[in-house]
Formats: sequence, structure tokens, C-alpha cells
Amino acid sequence: KFEEMLKLSEKEKEKCLKVSSQAELELSRLCQQIFEMEGQLEGKDAEISNLRLEYNSVNDSYLELTSEIKDLKAILREHKKSHVDS
Repeated sequence: KFEEMLKLSEKEKEKCLKVSSQAELELSRLCQQIFEMEGQLEGKDAEISNLRLEYNSVNDSYLELTSEIKDLKAILREHKKSHVDS
């Protein structure tokens, strides 16, 4: 009876070692996957930063052009007004 218990104990031990080994492999795989995803996120973060810079530059240009158009419209109005007055 004691030998049977030892055999069962050995089988349980082997089973636990196998499960533990599988868990370690899965943990290692998941850690690698997380590491890769962090790298991808850092890359996306850099892309977003670059897009923000580009957007700000385009927005600044748009604001400048809008201001210039307003100025040109004012000049045109003045020109038309002086042309009509003369």
C-alpha cells in the first residue's frame, strides 16, 4: 500500500512538473508577446507625435493663409472703393 502511494506520488509529481513546465513556456511566450506589443506601441506613439507635428504645421499654414486672404480682401475692397470714388 505504501508503494502504491509512492507510485501515485511520483505520478503526481511528474504531472505537476509537466504542468509547471507548460506554464513556464506559456509565461515566456506571453512575456515575449507583451515585449513585442510594447515595441509596437512605442512605434505608434512616435507616429502619433510626428502626425501631431505635421498637423500643427499644416494648421499654422492654414491660419497664415486665412489671414493673408482677409488682408487681400480688405485691400481689394479699398481698391474698389477708391476706384469708385474717383
